Order: sequence, then C-alpha cells, then structure tokens
Amino acid sequence: IGLGNPFLQLGMFTGLFFVTRALESASDYKCKVEWEIYATRIEHNLRKKVFSHIQKLDMAYLDNKNSSQLVSLCHEDAIQIRRFLEKMPHTVVDKLTTYTTLSLFLLWISPVSLILSMLPIPFIYLLFRRFHKRISKLYRVQGMKENEIKKLLTSSLSGIPTIKSYTSEEFEEGLLNTAGQELRKSVNDAFSKSFYYSNMTQTVLFLGVMLPLTYGGAMVLSGTLSLPIYIIQTFMVPRLLNTMIGMDDDYDLYQNTISAYHRLSDILNVQSHIISGETRLQPEEIQGEIMFEGVTFGYSSSSAIFNKFDLHIRPNSSIAIVGSSGSGKSTLVKLLIRLYD
Repeated sequence: IGLGNPFLQLGMFTGLFFVTRALESASDYKCKVEWEIYATRIEHNLRKKVFSHIQKLDMAYLDNKNSSQLVSLCHEDAIQIRRFLEKMPHTVVDKLTTYTTLSLFLLWISPVSLILSMLPIPFIYLLFRRFHKRISKLYRVQGMKENEIKKLLTSSLSGIPTIKSYTSEEFEEGLLNTAGQELRKSVNDAFSKSFYYSNMTQTVLFLGVMLPLTYGGAMVLSGTLSLPIYIIQTFMVPRLLNTMIGMDDDYDLYQNTISAYHRLSDILNVQSHIISGETRLQPEEIQGEIMFEGVTFGYSSSSAIFNKFDLHIRPNSSIAIVGSSGSGKSTLVKLLIRLYD
C-alpha cells in the first residue's frame, strides 16, 4: 500500500476504520430518523382511515364484531405496520450493503477466508427450516392465549355488576386462573424452543468466525499475509456473519405484518349498504310525522322481531313505548334512525 513501516500501516488502517465507522453511524442515524418519521405518518393516516371506515359500516356487520377486535384493527395492527416500516426497509438495505461490501473485500484479501466464513450459511438455513415453523406455531398459540385473556378480562371487568348480582366472583377467578395457566405454559414452550434455536445458531456462527481467523493466523505465521491485513480481517469476519443474526426475527416481523395487512385490507374492503344522503334537511322543513307501514325485521332470517308492523306518530305528540325485555323497544329506535334497513 506504499507504506513500508508497519506502524504507519496500522495507524492508517485504524484511522480509516474510525472514519468509516463514524460515517456509517451518521448515515445510520439519518436513515432511521427518516424511516421513523415516515412510519409514524403511515400509522397515523392508516388509523384514521380505518376508524373512519368502521364508523360508516352497517350495524348488521358491526354486531358480529366485538369491541376488542375493532380496537385491535384500529390500533394494534396500525402499530404493527409502523414497526415494520421503521425497521425492515433500513435493516434490509443495511445488511445487503454490509454483506456485499465485506464479501468483496474478503474476496480481495483471501478467497479461502471468504469461503470459510460462508460455511455456516447452509447450517443456519437448515436450523431455520427445522425450527422456524415450530417456533412460529408456538408463538401463534401464545398470541391466541393472550387474546383469550384479553377478551375474558374485558368481558369480566365490564360486567362486574352482573357478576356481583349472581355472586359468581369465584367462578370468574377460576376462568382467569385456567386461562392464565394455559398462557403461562404457551409462553414457556415458545421461549424454550426459541432460546434453544438461538443458541444453536450462535454456536454455528462462532465456528464461522473461528475458521477464517484460524486460517488467516496460519497465513500470518507463514508470511503470506501481513499483520495489518489480518487485523482488518478480524474486524470484518464477525461483521459479515452478524448480518445473518436476527433474520428469524425479521421474518417473524414480516409474517406478522402480512397478517395485519390482510386484516386491515379485509375490513377496508367491506362496503356499507346503508348510504347516508348528502342533503341536509332544515328543522323548519321537517313536519315531525313518523310512520312505519308493514315493517318486517329481525337480526337474523330465522327470527323476526317485527312482522308487518305499523306505527303512526303524529306531529307534536308524545307517546310511550313499553314492553318486556327483548320485545323490540331498542330495535324500534334503531330502525327509526336507520341503523338497519
């Protein structure tokens, strides 16, 4: 490289490493900030769009959805999209750039060292194929158990007066205890399998670091490789293999984001059949007369609450609608304000 003094070579390489690392850190910071701004903007706009769309859907559709599902769509799935955007694009570009650059440099230094550093790749792939589906299944089960507890707590806490009325506190505690034990087992199973897979991967990566470094050390001892180049190689090989670490987590993030995307897409593709008119009536134009003529309605086709129902309320008159629970008092009001057709 034109410098005969090894200390000058070492100093130059140290300076280049420091400058390169500083530039890389500055670029990394700038990219992450920009992706974070973009991701939060997408999250905000997506949440508003989904919330606005849900408010316009027919009650006949919303009756089949519980509040926790709708909250998850508006909030948690939007957060999942944000997490993907703030991490994955930058991570993929960074890893591809780092892997390509370091591979070319290692190829220039020693093709054999590059080959030795890539030996763990097939084994990492085999470990991924063997364990990933099992681990993904365990985490899906864990997610289902977490949602079950969330629904149970939402139902119980919102129905405390009913629970107290029937003195069923111990029964509710028993349900929560059973669900909690099932969640605990699913968490332990998922963590145990995931930790085992992580340790196996780290062991294979350690071998991928030691083989090229051992080969490079032998080249230094034989005089075919200079010490400064070998020092650079000791920095580069671990970084090359580090680009493979976390690929399973990135894949899980991708799969979870795809699931969130499909749920959001499904709800946004639902069309309302009750469309509000664009004409706003002025109060002085309204006569105040309400008429139902031959109305037949039920929440399901098998049971009708009203069958050829007639009702006439004249202007400036007041009436009282009474009846037992389930006789259709609330349904009449919902039909009046056209929550159902």
